[in-house]
Amino acid sequence: MITEVSSDEFWQFVMGTKKDVMPRHEHPEKTHWYVNHTTQLVGVSYPGWRNPGGQKKFYLSDESIAEMQRIKSSSPKRPMNRTLFDTSGA
Repeated sequence: MITEVSSDEFWQFVMGTKKDVMPRHEHPEKTHWYVNHTTQLVGVSYPGWRNPGGQKKFYLSDESIAEMQRIKSSSPKRPMNRTLFDTSGA
């Protein structure tokens, strides 16, 4: 299954994953995104190469969404270093 996501979510996952994600133009109306040299579908984006001015839509596979949620939940929240923003002059 694939789920529609925002453009930001799609590109954040595709560009931020450690996997080698590459587009495949299997259909002129959409682009499939796979882990390179595998059949693991990461997502789908519209429009494809034939209709570059069409409505933009982005989808991620359920596996990709689950991975993105695991990454978000496991990343530690570090406290902001207040000394970087100290404007008191002291």
